[in-house]
Amino acid sequence: MPSPPSSAHTPAISVLMAVYNGGRYLRAAIESILCQSWQDFEFIIINDGSTDDTAAILAGYEDKRIVTVANPTNIGLTKSLNKGLHLARGKYVARQDADDISLPHRLSLQKKLLDQHPETVLVSGEMDFIDENDHVFHRPRLAAEPLLVKWFLLFYNRIGGHSQVMFRKSPVLALGGYDESYRYSQDYALWLKLAERWNLEILHEVVIQYRCAHPRSISHIHRSEQLRYAIQASQRQLLHLFGLRLSCNVMRMLRDFWENGNLTPHANIQACRRLKPIYQAFSQRFQLCPKDRQRITQAIATQALGNLRRHRQGVRLLWYPLLLLGLLQTSPWAGVHALQRLFSARRPSPTHQP
Repeated sequence: MPSPPSSAHTPAISVLMAVYNGGRYLRAAIESILCQSWQDFEFIIINDGSTDDTAAILAGYEDKRIVTVANPTNIGLTKSLNKGLHLARGKYVARQDADDISLPHRLSLQKKLLDQHPETVLVSGEMDFIDENDHVFHRPRLAAEPLLVKWFLLFYNRIGGHSQVMFRKSPVLALGGYDESYRYSQDYALWLKLAERWNLEILHEVVIQYRCAHPRSISHIHRSEQLRYAIQASQRQLLHLFGLRLSCNVMRMLRDFWENGNLTPHANIQACRRLKPIYQAFSQRFQLCPKDRQRITQAIATQALGNLRRHRQGVRLLWYPLLLLGLLQTSPWAGVHALQRLFSARRPSPTHQP
């Protein structure tokens, strides 16, 4: 492993990128970092055995802040990132993928939050989804208070992406960096570990343009494997934290409940019932006060109602769960049981063949 460059000055931030055959969008990604309003950083770029014009593009930069490392062969994103982490000299590490574009204020905003909130180990932000031609086509709403981020992460990667985060280097290294048993979703597995001990925050400001699902992106080529690794990370964390062993099918249902909202009304109710023991264990493990418990139950109830609105049957029955759940005052569990009885009563009786 190469040694970090010697310098009397230690940068505040180490920007970390690993690139494999990413020449098409690489210049735009690099320029978006070099043009940041906050300029005190080093930019570590791991060329992970690329066979396209990546090496030539990197060789064209003479900026002294750029530290390039060439892997003789492709070793994968996870190992390359760990390699970069051990080279990083900054107190904070900002991730940047080779096909995304950081907005000019990104590093400044994220550093400011980490400076002001020592209890926060990682800060993310909102992002715009862009296509191959840099056109914005979607902006997911990710920002949430740290308690809810900790809760949502149990089921899916609420942070949303890897390329828009900044985190404290020391705690990540103390945890061993990225888990190299994860070929994909290594970021999500790490966020789960960090969330056990510290706060993770998501800024309301858009900090990055995320190039979503272009033909060469990992999320496009390896979508099913990413999902498998993500579900495995959720399963491991629920078992580790609460001793709860959930099947892949149950984890998929809970993931769909929170992330996609495409469950049928009956599956929606079943997901709520599955959430109850997790909520109870979460409340006990993190010693939630009544107000914090209410925030979680409100989030469950609000999501359940939102999911019901996506179905015609749910729309017709919307007045009933609203009355039962009492979003601001009561627990959703009574409403869940009542809804289950209601849907069961509406099911047609099985026809008996003579």
